[in-house]
Amino acid sequence: MNDFKPFSRIACFFDYLEKGTVLAGMALFVIITILAAFQILMRYSGIGISTVWTEELARYLLVIMVFVGAPYAMRNDDNISIRPLFRLLPPVAQKILITFSNIMIIVFSILIIHAVDQVTDRTLGVTLATINWLTVGYAHVVLGVMFMIVILFAIEQTILMWQSDEAPITAKDVEPDIPDEDFGISDGKGVSDE
Repeated sequence: MNDFKPFSRIACFFDYLEKGTVLAGMALFVIITILAAFQILMRYSGIGISTVWTEELARYLLVIMVFVGAPYAMRNDDNISIRPLFRLLPPVAQKILITFSNIMIIVFSILIIHAVDQVTDRTLGVTLATINWLTVGYAHVVLGVMFMIVILFAIEQTILMWQSDEAPITAKDVEPDIPDEDFGISDGKGVSDE
C-alpha cells in the first residue's frame, strides 16, 4: 500500500507534521508549567515582583496548545466519536459513516480557516492586556494552520481506510483499557492488588 513512492513520501511528511505537533504541544505544556510555578513562587516568596502577566500568558498558551492537539487527535483517531456503535455495523457501512464523519470534519475545518482569514487582519494588532508584544491574531494564525493539518490528516485517514480490506473498527478498538497492576488499581472486582 505504501510502495508507491509519492504516497510514501507524503506519509513520511505527515509523520513529521504529527511529530511537530507533539513537540509543539510538549513545549507549550512545559512553558505553561514553568509560568504557573513562577507565579506561585513569586506570590508566596514576598519578593514583590508583579507576575500578573504569567496567568494571562499561560491561559493564552493553553488555548494554543488545544489548537496544536487537534491534528494529533485526528491522525491518531483520538477524536470524539461513537466507535462502539460503529462496531455493530458491517465494514462497508463503517467506512461510509467514517468517511461522512471525515467529510464533516473537513467542512468544519474549512469554515474555521475561512473565519480565521476574515478576522486575522483585524486581530493581529490587538495585544493582550498585560503583554504588549503578543497579539490575539497569533492564536488565530495557529488555529488556521492546525486546521489545515487536520484536513490533510482526515484525507489521509479516509484514503488509507478505503485501501484496507479490514473493518475500520474492531472489538479491540473499543475495549476499555486494562488497569495497570503496578499502581494498585482495582482489577474490576472491587479488590485492589496491594
